[in-house]
Parts: sequence; C-alpha cells; structure tokens
Amino acid sequence: MGLELSGMDELLTKLQEIGKNVEKVEDKALKRGAEVIRQAISDGSPRGIKNPQTWQYRAGKKYAVEHLKDNIIISNARNAGVRRYVNVGPEEHFFYARFLEVGTVHAKSQPFVEVSFLAKRREALDLIKETIMAEINNG
Repeated sequence: MGLELSGMDELLTKLQEIGKNVEKVEDKALKRGAEVIRQAISDGSPRGIKNPQTWQYRAGKKYAVEHLKDNIIISNARNAGVRRYVNVGPEEHFFYARFLEVGTVHAKSQPFVEVSFLAKRREALDLIKETIMAEINNG
C-alpha cells in the first residue's frame, strides 16, 4: 500500500517564488489595508481645521493654508523585529491633531483617529488577507 502525491514540485517552486517577493507582497497588502484607514480618518477629521503655518513654498509654488483632512498620510513600511507595519495619520506639520484627538485642559476632545480605525479595521484586515491570498494564487 503506497501513498502518491502529485503537484508537490509545483507547490514547492511556487512557495520559493513567493518567498523571494515576501517583502514586496507585504508592502502592497499593508498599503492597501492602510488606505481604507487613511480615507476613514480623512473623512472623519474635524472640518474647518486649517494649519495657519502652512503658507510655504514647495517645488517653487506657494501653497495656501492646508486642511487637516487633506494631509492624512501612510508611511513607508517599517520593520519591528519580525513584524512589518505602516503608520497612518496626519503629516508632521499637523502635529496639533493629537490635541484634537485627546483634548486639552482648554479644549474638549474631538476623537476622529481612533474612531475611524475601529470602524474600518476589519475591512482593512480583510483587504490585507485578500491581497496576500491573490498573490499566493497568482504567484
């Protein structure tokens, strides 16, 4: 009595190919999932919030006052030990967004980052899984 397995060579070859591109696949999946969170944070950010210090020159052009909602970004993928992650949130010159999120002694909190994250985290995880599975199946 014997056991015959077919397709093992193909499977091993496919897994080796995927292994070579793991970081690229991870980055693609993280960015796709993070975009859902980024859009939710942007949509949920307090309206009318402008940075009065954003009159500046970029690439030779003077930019008018920017809105918080238009400056929610996704960082490049980073490593922390065996974990890989991206940060999603306001650009550095909107540092005061944290004061809006948690409040201050003089201002009531207007949470929008955590609320957006909690509302969309399942959808983001599903997109990450979907992207990875598509790469495995198409790889």
